[in-house]
Amino acid sequence: MTPLVYSIPEVCENTNSGRTTVYKAINDGHLVAHKRGSRTIIFSEDLERWLNSLPEIEAKHSKRAEVLARAASQEGNMPRINNSDLADKGARNRRRVI
Repeated sequence: MTPLVYSIPEVCENTNSGRTTVYKAINDGHLVAHKRGSRTIIFSEDLERWLNSLPEIEAKHSKRAEVLARAASQEGNMPRINNSDLADKGARNRRRVI
């Protein structure tokens, strides 16, 4: 069963957001908060509304994927990776221990 209200620490924990982000959303008017004594509480409906109002992101392709796709469309097949190139690159990235 979903709780009716959340405290600020519970909102942070359940949304993987920091206190600063939550308080900024409250101060900007994006998230509605209420006071019960000295405690700030947020109704579950208001929390869901705020989360649903967050913008969706579109997956971006990496530059490498774009280059490979472009090369594949020009050649008609996927480019081949030379295994010796991978071995050389790995050797360069390792540190020498003396």
